[in-house]
Amino acid sequence: MKMKFVGGAFLVMGGIVIMAFFLGSLELGMFKFFSPKREQVKREVFEQSKEYLHGTIQELDKMYLEYAKTNDSEIRKAIEIRALRMTAEFDENDLPDELWQWTQQIKAGR
Repeated sequence: MKMKFVGGAFLVMGGIVIMAFFLGSLELGMFKFFSPKREQVKREVFEQSKEYLHGTIQELDKMYLEYAKTNDSEIRKAIEIRALRMTAEFDENDLPDELWQWTQQIKAGR
């Protein structure tokens, strides 16, 4: 009788361990599937935030000032490319007038 109890206990414990591994692998599979979608949603929320908007405007403002200071055509071209990349997926209606006009001039020059 004792042997049946001990054997049954080992079977139950083995079943629990196997179930834990199965659930763990299932969780990893779900993480692999849902994680990229969750991160995409987080990114979209961030890109709609005030912090992102103000940070992008500040960065473009710095680039605009650097663009105005330099006469080196290679540096100006690099700044233009970077500004165009930054504003490619950015709502330009949120830009101050001066930056909006500058980005439009860059686009017209291309």
